[in-house]
Amino acid sequence: MAGFELGILADRDLLTLTLEAAKHLDRYAIVGAPNWLQGYVKTMDTLLQPELRAFDADEREQALEWLKSD
Repeated sequence: MAGFELGILADRDLLTLTLEAAKHLDRYAIVGAPNWLQGYVKTMDTLLQPELRAFDADEREQALEWLKSD
């Protein structure tokens, strides 16, 4: 998440593109998300497909295992 720009969350074209791309995914992991974004991800997970999950920066291996699990 280093270098993440908050303004992209308000970019309508980017959101549309992201939602279209998400139709082709089963799971999406975000590693290194700040606390506020982890809460956002939990909320969005209930509304969207694919499954979304945020992990702390030191949880990369757990994220990869979650992505690979059934």
